[in-house]
Amino acid sequence: MGGGTKSVSTTSTTAVTSLKAKTPTLKVAKKASAPRGVPTISKWRLNSRDKSIAGFIRGSGSFNDGEPVTTSAIVGEANSNTVVKTKSGST
Repeated sequence: MGGGTKSVSTTSTTAVTSLKAKTPTLKVAKKASAPRGVPTISKWRLNSRDKSIAGFIRGSGSFNDGEPVTTSAIVGEANSNTVVKTKSGST
């Protein structure tokens, strides 16, 4: 209770090393990327009324990276990590 001595742990380095070796490692999934020449839109949202997509573009020859854009109507479904096509034929 009073001013006694503090206890010091004496775990050996070998024991600590063997514990670390048994710890499972998590594999981080590789971030998906668009096919060469296909711009990507981040932080996107689908306008369900007209099926357009709004977000911030990267990798376009027509827009600066990070510029906000809205597509024309898309054909089919819009899901993360997929290429979509607009009615006009853009991807």
